[in-house]
Amino acid sequence: MRQVEGRASEGRAKSNGASRQQNSSQPRTSSLGELAITTERSLWKIKLAHRAKSFWYPYLTLRNVAILERLLATVGLNLLELCRGEHGKVADIGAADGDLAFFLEKQGLSVDVIENESTNFNRLKGHES
Repeated sequence: MRQVEGRASEGRAKSNGASRQQNSSQPRTSSLGELAITTERSLWKIKLAHRAKSFWYPYLTLRNVAILERLLATVGLNLLELCRGEHGKVADIGAADGDLAFFLEKQGLSVDVIENESTNFNRLKGHES
């Protein structure tokens, strides 16, 4: 992930993902929404190991992945395929603590984070943790 604030940038992490359980006789896999919630829990453990909860952006942004996944499915679109697009690059504008960017990178996408230090919840101090 590349964090961009004005003209500054900085690097971060990567990994992978899966789909949905259909019935008990098939092996269990996860929907993108379930993977997002698992990632969110992992990120909170990391965050809380470094700073108090009140320091971090308080909203559970990765909960929206399941909602977007369901909405797009109603018109025959796949959220991850849509994000991947032609080049596999995504801009996370107004990224807060970067949870969505970290999650999308775990799914194999290249993510640029664009954030404004003066309006960011913790003034971009989370990257120092």
